[in-house]
Amino acid sequence: MWNTVMMLYRYPAMPLSDLVSWTLEDDFLTAGANARIALALLRCARRWPHFWHAGAADELVWHLRPALKHGEAGLQRVLSDPCVRASLEAIRLDASGSALLDTRRGRTFLGNALLKEDPAFAAVFDEAERCFVAFINREAHPLDHNVSLLADVFELADVEARYLALAGSFCFGTIAQSVFVPIGVRSHRGRVLSALLGCSEREALDLMDMSRAVWRSGLLMCSDPGDFPEGLEELFHLSVSGTRLISLPDADEAVLAAEVLEPLGPRGTWTWPHLEDTLLLLRTVLSRAASGADAGVHILIHGEPGCGQMAFVLAVLDLAGLRGYRMSARRRTACEPTRAELLADLAVSRRFVDRQRGAVLVVEDAESMLSIPGFGPPCRGAMKDVLKQPRQPVVWLAEDARHIDSSYITRFTFSVALPAPPLAVRRMWCHATLREPGCSAPQIDVFAGNPQTTIGSIDGARRFVSLGAGGDVTADTALQAFSQGQLGTPEGNKLPHDHLPRVHRFDLEFAHVAGATNVTEVLRSIEADGEGTVLLSGASGVGKTSLAFELARQLGRDVVRASAGDFLRPYCGESGRQLLRWLQRHGATHSVLLLDDLDAFMGDDDAVAGALRHGLDTFGGVLVATACTSLDLSPALIRRFTHRLMLLPLTASQRCTLFARLVTHGVGEAVPPEVRQALRPLDRLTPGDFFNVQARLRHQQADWRRWLSELTSEHQAKASTGREALGIALPCSSQRC
Repeated sequence: MWNTVMMLYRYPAMPLSDLVSWTLEDDFLTAGANARIALALLRCARRWPHFWHAGAADELVWHLRPALKHGEAGLQRVLSDPCVRASLEAIRLDASGSALLDTRRGRTFLGNALLKEDPAFAAVFDEAERCFVAFINREAHPLDHNVSLLADVFELADVEARYLALAGSFCFGTIAQSVFVPIGVRSHRGRVLSALLGCSEREALDLMDMSRAVWRSGLLMCSDPGDFPEGLEELFHLSVSGTRLISLPDADEAVLAAEVLEPLGPRGTWTWPHLEDTLLLLRTVLSRAASGADAGVHILIHGEPGCGQMAFVLAVLDLAGLRGYRMSARRRTACEPTRAELLADLAVSRRFVDRQRGAVLVVEDAESMLSIPGFGPPCRGAMKDVLKQPRQPVVWLAEDARHIDSSYITRFTFSVALPAPPLAVRRMWCHATLREPGCSAPQIDVFAGNPQTTIGSIDGARRFVSLGAGGDVTADTALQAFSQGQLGTPEGNKLPHDHLPRVHRFDLEFAHVAGATNVTEVLRSIEADGEGTVLLSGASGVGKTSLAFELARQLGRDVVRASAGDFLRPYCGESGRQLLRWLQRHGATHSVLLLDDLDAFMGDDDAVAGALRHGLDTFGGVLVATACTSLDLSPALIRRFTHRLMLLPLTASQRCTLFARLVTHGVGEAVPPEVRQALRPLDRLTPGDFFNVQARLRHQQADWRRWLSELTSEHQAKASTGREALGIALPCSSQRC
């Protein structure tokens, strides 16, 4: 008992930062999930108490409060013991259950009793464990149903299903994954996981094998469970697809499949006389592969933008009598998914396609997953596993196969380069498509005679003529205008390979910029000069990439995007040369060049930083670079940027305005006073945090209280990492230093 008293003084309790409270009387959807997490924590604390960091006692008991309150009578009997009462009096605590459970010092006392294995309180925690078990078994939780379905689809073992159920509990509950932060497990991961999952230590260690189905499923975001940091929290993050599948109500396997797969449309009217032999060959290959004659069949189809890769695939599938599916575009994220998220989506989608006969998965934008610098070693291994043995064939669509890693290219069964269609085929396509809206044969022939005419431009012309013709505007006039506007310049109908349209629209109202210079002034300067370089810095989620796209939109320019990792090469000096080639190739175009994650590799290679400095000295276009921190950027490099903006988390008024827009669909002034009061201390929230919460709650009936709970969890995750400053704090200037 005396050890428990001394722990209270030796290790002060960690700040709780407004942890979300819950009770057993809450909605069972939420309370049942919270009870599973709390039970896992309790069992882990009792089995391996010495693995917990000092100061975790208060937070631990906070999550166990519902069960401890339920057994408060038993707690009161323990507190009536003279020895316990004397210990409480020594530290000036009331000997009552409510005093211990409702005060920070009281919870710390109880938590230390748990972690120090005080025998006087063993019966109290026995009763709490029985309470959680009885509550969980009270009725079936939707989580159990969906996990059972997914375990069947992905052929998960029992321990893997239990692991997925624990990770899935965070989708329904209010307890965040950061609850595992105080558990130090780097050298004891097997023991801790065995306690959390209720399995043997051997089973827990086997679970960490990357060949296990749960890691290859794409349901979890952790790419390498054997290389996680000190805490367990990252191991329990579901992927976007995993979250969607776990959260679906009233689901069966067909409903789950419909959530991640989107059926392809009908074939259409396009014919391919110049590729007839290729069509017949692919029909035979895909038919036999889909019937089970062979596994691991991958077809790569690549060609210039607008050349009709999807239309060609639809024609092949129609000839083969197969059903085609693409990965569902109903993502729940605010910005473009990362490659790790795309890989997870691919693994999930592939599994559901493999469950069907006569089905083919069609993967668009293959470069985003197969590009040369796309993955580190763990993800590269997972990608090769995806390419290895699908039961049903997979067709990959790309615009430029040169961007794909050669180690992936060798794994394709067959590769087809769609050539530019000959004049006779272009005429056939144009006449079949443009006669209906009223275009004359001579004007159609002129349009077809342009070598840049593709399926994409033909379909665009049909839509434009259908909308524009009428009154004083003839169909021929509309077609001529379209041809001049879209095909009048050598690159007029082409988008850069790095073009990225799927980024959340950035509202300048939520740009919180440090210093006197603002975004509007930067825009005016670039518009006046026709050129400029901008460095955007700030913590993750403040909207650096989205702001870059908004700058391009207001300047009326396309975006050519690359991340810093896209230029990394293993040979000395080659990374810098790749970066210079990219600047030279796109610098003269009427585009905004976006260089993401500049700080990710500048500190590792002085030659790369020197190449970028040289490139900026001679650059004559518009370049926007983003960085989370300036620690790895040299002052000489920073000075090369014409404009330097540091984005900060949202202000109090911005938080209220964005909350009103997303939750109550009103304005900031309409936010209730209690909401404004709750948002005021959450001073680290960013636009990205709000959209992450929106993504999680899209399928749920969430009121403003649930929103506040989720936003608080987002804020706590940031607060737990410390208060180090991110970004740069340099005076902004419209002139180079």
